[in-house]
Amino acid sequence: MKIKMIDFFAMEITSLRLSIIYTTILSGCCYGVLIFIINNAANIVFQDISVELYMIGLYTVICIVFYASHKFALFNSIHLATEVIGLVRLRILDKIRHSELLFVEKKGYSNIHMRLTQDFNTIFHSVPVLFAAVEDLVTVMVIYIYIAIISFEAFVVVISFLIASIMYFYAKYFLIKNEMMQSGKKETEFFGMMNDVVKGFKQIKMHFQKNEDLFNDIVSVSKESEKYKTRGLITYREHTMKIMLFHFMMYATLLFVMPIYFDVLRVSILKIFAALLFAQGPLEMVFRSFATIAMTNVAVKNLQDLEEALDQNNHPIIEQKPVMDFQKISLQSILFQYKDSQGDITFQSGPIDLTIHKQDVIFIVGGNGSGKSTLLKLLTGLYPTLPPGQIIIDNETIRSQTLSAYRQLFSIIFTDYYLFKKLYGLESVDEQTVASMLKKMLLHRKTQFSHNQFTNTDLSTGQRKRLACIEALLEDKPIYVFDEWTADQDPEFRKFLYDTILQDLKNAGKTVIIVTHDDRYFHYADTVITMEDGKIKKK
Repeated sequence: MKIKMIDFFAMEITSLRLSIIYTTILSGCCYGVLIFIINNAANIVFQDISVELYMIGLYTVICIVFYASHKFALFNSIHLATEVIGLVRLRILDKIRHSELLFVEKKGYSNIHMRLTQDFNTIFHSVPVLFAAVEDLVTVMVIYIYIAIISFEAFVVVISFLIASIMYFYAKYFLIKNEMMQSGKKETEFFGMMNDVVKGFKQIKMHFQKNEDLFNDIVSVSKESEKYKTRGLITYREHTMKIMLFHFMMYATLLFVMPIYFDVLRVSILKIFAALLFAQGPLEMVFRSFATIAMTNVAVKNLQDLEEALDQNNHPIIEQKPVMDFQKISLQSILFQYKDSQGDITFQSGPIDLTIHKQDVIFIVGGNGSGKSTLLKLLTGLYPTLPPGQIIIDNETIRSQTLSAYRQLFSIIFTDYYLFKKLYGLESVDEQTVASMLKKMLLHRKTQFSHNQFTNTDLSTGQRKRLACIEALLEDKPIYVFDEWTADQDPEFRKFLYDTILQDLKNAGKTVIIVTHDDRYFHYADTVITMEDGKIKKK
């Protein structure tokens, strides 16, 4: 059975902390040596002889060394685990932020969240268990060496039963691991459905049957997870109890069979049984750690798979100066396909040809599912275009090396826009300017701006989008994109967007692209594009 957590830590630290290994072995040896002292002291007392002072001193020294080494190894292993997990978590998160939108969408929020939370927690909490297992294993080895010194024949019997029990348990390990993996998959699914309850709360409150059906699905997934987890733990406990039967058979062999053939065993039987009983607790802890190791192996594999997928999908990050201006952007035969898990195409956007000039005002209209948002993602470089499609800006074709710089042209408010509380990426923002903008958006009584962040973002959808608009305007990008921004605004702010914000942006030399259904304002547009089935039907 491979312990992947050891490889996990070994790959993340430049040099193995040998002090932790040495002190773990030392504490295990000290605990094992105690039975030697206890047996000798008991033998002396049994013979009505006073225990010599050196034995008391030796016992005291061993206890002190055990305590000190145990404490050092445990505390430092926890510090090391915290340090390594922090580094790996930040590294994976760094790769996620440099990955592509399509990768994040395919992996899913629930899956990524589970990897960065539950899997790391599993690894962290397993560190003390693994540490104790190594220490207990050393203790058992020392005690078995002690038994070999007393009686080699008894040692052979003990080792034979131990090997048999390990082989039996190892044969069942993969069954336990499989149950844990299935449980983990169901937990990820459950977490995703829990998000459905929270994010879709308004919808399920308004539809009784939808509420019931969703909950029934959640119950089903939860029970599946419980089934796999329960089955895995019961299987583990069942085989642990069967291993105890191996031990009982070993005790019976030593107590009833061996003395018939070996006279020396009769003299040492009490010492051997005292040693075996002393080793029983540590040995049980070693076997109990197998379930934790199984869960940790699954967690480590999940993280390794995620990071491997990130490495395969990430492009080299080359810091480039953002494109600050342009005269013309040409979309030539850009094409994108949505595919299901079997690789079948479920929706195709394109091929699309479109030219956007500086200071253009473009309105995009179309029904739901017509491809408006996909077009925006292709235009802004969030989705890759399939060959032979290409984006050309001022006669320069955008490639993977220049894609990041190209994206800096855009300030976009998607329908599912996420509002950060702090204005990241903006420095030296004038608070009076923001206060004035908040007042224009009628948000000055809802939130304030102080220390580069808004004091409150717990607002209605329309208010949050107005706050997002303020942030976008502060970014001062060459191109502004509004994805159905007015859908959540009252008529007053719809008019404000077209009559005021749009005109101010145009006067400032900005290019504006608006996905809208407000046909009464179409006269403000230089071009109105109608999308249908992923293609431009009318311009």
